[in-house]
Parts: sequence; structure tokens; C-alpha cells
Amino acid sequence: MFCGTPVIVHRHHRGVNLDHVTNDVGRLADDEELAGVILSVVEGWEQFRPREWALANTGWVTSTGLLNRTLERIARQRGRPWTMDIVGHKNAPNLKYAEAGVYRRFGPEYERLQHYLRS
Repeated sequence: MFCGTPVIVHRHHRGVNLDHVTNDVGRLADDEELAGVILSVVEGWEQFRPREWALANTGWVTSTGLLNRTLERIARQRGRPWTMDIVGHKNAPNLKYAEAGVYRRFGPEYERLQHYLRS
């Protein structure tokens, strides 16, 4: 989607959130519909906006913001203080903090947790 290419996904596919296959992104198709759906997507490719959808709805910035708002809402509903937002992670290709050097803030916590690990 980030390349601007519309998607065609099997209507009963498991492992893909089918709600993400919106009219902006592409089409769902059963086996018997596939040929017609491929033709309609190829012929009408300009009506799709998969890159715009992906930029607005996916990625570590979007998911971190959504998770942060959800955790804050739950904390406040439970009468707990919300003192600090969560820190973003991303895969690049391995999991790491999104902001360079932010891990230094967590040094004391890493040390505190160290005694729970088996050597």
C-alpha cells in the first residue's frame, strides 16, 4: 500500500484485518469474482488511494499514539494518575526505541529488573 498499489484480498482470508481493505485501498474478492475484480482494479487504479490510507492509519507513530491515548483513558477511568506518555518503538528491522538515545532514561529501571532475569 505504501507504494500506492491497490490491493486485492480474498474475502475470507485469515490473518489480514479485512476492515483495512476499504474502497480507498482496494477490493475483496471470492475465487469466482477474482478475474473481474482484477480487471476493475487495473482499469480503475486512479480511484484508489492506498498510500494515503496507509500513511494515515498504519505505522509506529499512529499505533503509538492510539495505544497511548487508550492507556491514558483507562488510567484516568480508574482514577490513576497519568504522568508520562509511552515511548514509541519501531522495527528497523529489529525492535528499538523510535527516538535515538531515549533508552538512557530507562537505565535505572533496566538495572532494577535485571535481578528478575535468569543468568
